[in-house]
Amino acid sequence: MQFNLFAIRLQCKICGMKFKTNAELTQHHRTVHG
Repeated sequence: MQFNLFAIRLQCKICGMKFKTNAELTQHHRTVHG
C-alpha cells in the first residue's frame, strides 16, 4: 500500500495544466492568464 502525502493535485482550473508546487501554479496564473 503506497501512500504519497505529496500527491496534491495542483491543476489550473482554466486550462487544466498540472504543477508540482503551488508557486508554479501561481506563477502560471500570473503569466498565462493574468
